[in-house]
Amino acid sequence: MSIRIFTNNISNVRKGNTQVTRVYLGGSLVWTSFVPTLQTITATGSYTVTPPAGAMYVDRIVIGAGGGGSGAGIGNSAGGNGGNTTCTYGGSTITGSGGTGGPRSGSSPNGKSPGDHTWNGQTYIGGAVQVSVGGAGNAPGGGGNRANAIAVSGGEAGLWASSTLTLTNGNITGTVGSGGSGGGGFGGSGGAGAAGRVFLYFY
Repeated sequence: MSIRIFTNNISNVRKGNTQVTRVYLGGSLVWTSFVPTLQTITATGSYTVTPPAGAMYVDRIVIGAGGGGSGAGIGNSAGGNGGNTTCTYGGSTITGSGGTGGPRSGSSPNGKSPGDHTWNGQTYIGGAVQVSVGGAGNAPGGGGNRANAIAVSGGEAGLWASSTLTLTNGNITGTVGSGGSGGGGFGGSGGAGAAGRVFLYFY
């Protein structure tokens, strides 16, 4: 958001010698000195984020990990399920569920894509469909592909979840899910699912 004098954007507001960080018109915020910031967390496992000083809100967007593709041939196994991705702040938790691994039988080609996700005007990109036989899922959240093109299945994509919160005090914590393992078998192994991801948009 911006305020202007004629056509000139104002980037610095002071009251005497004191820097002003927010300007209100009545009860409505019309200007803030804070520049919106996107923080992306890709490493699997637990994480902790301290909100940047001056931010008032956070959009939390998470995606679960993709499931693995199934193996093929004698003794084949299903792909592993993708892990959940979570984000907790102020007692509120959202969860992006992990995708299901490809079953031992059936015929569902390709590792699935979660598609893209739009929240508050921002678009977050999901992993593309994996069409290569035995290929790992495309990040974030894509399913791994099946071991071959005969009677086995690719993994399902992770699911999106999102919410907006007003920042108060404390850190943001959670877990980024790991991709499901590819199934094995005499006829080849399926691709692993892609890891999940967390997007934190501060403004």
